[in-house]
Amino acid sequence: MKRTFGFCILIFSLLIFSCVSNNNALMKDVYSGYYAIAEEYFKMEKYAKAVEFYEKCLKDEDELTLRNVKYKLAQTYLKLSKWRDASKIYEELLQIDLENTNLKTLLAYSYMKQELFDEAEKIYLSMIESQSLNQSSYKNLILLYGIKNDFEKAESELASYKEKFPLDETISTIETEISNLKKKFEEEQKKAQEEVEKSEVIADKE
Repeated sequence: MKRTFGFCILIFSLLIFSCVSNNNALMKDVYSGYYAIAEEYFKMEKYAKAVEFYEKCLKDEDELTLRNVKYKLAQTYLKLSKWRDASKIYEELLQIDLENTNLKTLLAYSYMKQELFDEAEKIYLSMIESQSLNQSSYKNLILLYGIKNDFEKAESELASYKEKFPLDETISTIETEISNLKKKFEEEQKKAQEEVEKSEVIADKE
């Protein structure tokens, strides 16, 4: 009797294991299907639909697959200008892959878009410190200073960059970008000052 009961338990356990295994395989196929659909929507530039199907894949328990899904989801958020959503994922991925230069660059970019300039600056400076020949980080840092209207630092870093990388053909493009940002800022300052002066004249007349 005991042997029969034990045999039944064994058979039941094997059936349960088989069902779980088949279910896992089935769900793996389902997630793969969702991912393929998301990829097609991404190629078609239907990013909201791509997000919908990438998010369905987040239940996949395979670590490498999940990491890839999160990366693609963050990229899609960037396309939708959802900077905060993207940065949260990059922060999460960097906890796993601390020295990933690409993730750091994308995180800094998403910070810049949120006007979190101090956070972006820290990342670029850290990358420059660890990779002294990282031209991309230098250029991004220069543009960051220009965007936040800190033209003294922008021009100082640009001068240093020209000394380090005199053969870089993009230097003139960076100079033009900083020059345009500075000109725009000065025009806005001038316009604001004129508005203040105009208001003061009106107040005096009253």
